[in-house]
Amino acid sequence: RPEVTFEGSNDMKTWKEYDFLYKPGNVSTSPPIVAPHQPRLDWQMWFAALGSYQHNPWLVSLTYRLLTGQREVLDLMGDNPFPSAPPKYIRSKLYYYHYTEPSMAGGKVQDWWRRTLQGDYLPPVTKEEATVRTFLQHHNLFNPDDLSAPRQPGYTAALLTALRKQLQPYSAVFLIFSLLITILLVEITHVLLRQPTQTRQSQNTASMSTSKKRKKLWKSGRPVSSAT
Repeated sequence: RPEVTFEGSNDMKTWKEYDFLYKPGNVSTSPPIVAPHQPRLDWQMWFAALGSYQHNPWLVSLTYRLLTGQREVLDLMGDNPFPSAPPKYIRSKLYYYHYTEPSMAGGKVQDWWRRTLQGDYLPPVTKEEATVRTFLQHHNLFNPDDLSAPRQPGYTAALLTALRKQLQPYSAVFLIFSLLITILLVEITHVLLRQPTQTRQSQNTASMSTSKKRKKLWKSGRPVSSAT
């Protein structure tokens, strides 16, 4: 499968690769269990690998956000290879990924993937390049006014940011399965608690029906047996 990778550098000589949370990147990382979670960024990266950055302007916007070190974007990815400050240059490479095959000697395979470089997907760019900003402005993905007066997040955005910080140590798959299991346990508890109530209601209905029959027999002057 084709995959796009991001690499950053400060001198155009030493390049460090960015990791993603779910999609193939590091060849030694095993494929995670994702379903029923749908990681939006990783999913879109696979579609981007099927075309070019000209047809996926959002990927150039992603590159620019990495160059500016935007925290909201970095939180959507794996470990940041530039924790102190964002790199000066970022480029993208296109690879073809394949599963590795078991060793014929029976030894342990260290890598889950093998990849073949196909070429550059996006050449090295910097955040100061006018061509990058012009490209993003053309696709309405960049507003120069945001640099001088960044917009303050609203109450909803602030609440979601605080919630994300609390849940960040846990994987999305763990959170979704925890939610599903919780819902299942609530439903089972609800069913178990409802059954005794239904039984008591049935008993009360039967008792009321017997009482009404006795009253009718008493009014009609008929003898009322204990079995009625």
